[in-house]
This record gives sequence, structure tokens and C-alpha cells, in this order.
Amino acid sequence: MVSLRDLTVVIGGGRVVFGHDETIFVEISQKYTLEEVDSLARASGFAPVYNCSDSKSWFADVIWKVV
Repeated sequence: MVSLRDLTVVIGGGRVVFGHDETIFVEISQKYTLEEVDSLARASGFAPVYNCSDSKSWFADVIWKVV
């Protein structure tokens, strides 16, 4: 995103100042099944090694290796 004007934002009691035309990084969250993640790994020259997820399987960290 790009700030269209000078802007001060209050978040949890703190202040963040953005200047006009300053870029603001926004996280992009994608939803994939573990099968899709493994397929992405293979399609990009990697091999899936290990998947570790939270207790509810809402999030996963994956380890790949170069093939």
C-alpha cells in the first residue's frame, strides 16, 4: 500500500507516522492444503522434507530441500 497523505496511526497506545507516498508493507496470507504446499515445492525445484503444524492445524511451517 502507499500512503496518500501524511498520516499518523495510533495502534495500542503507540503512534506510527507515515509520510505522503510512503510504501506500507501488508502481509499476504494464502490458504493452502499441505498437499498443495508439497505440490508447490515440487513444481519449484524443491522436495518436501517435514511439515509441522499447530495443535489445531491452522498454521504450518514446512521444510523443503533443493533437489
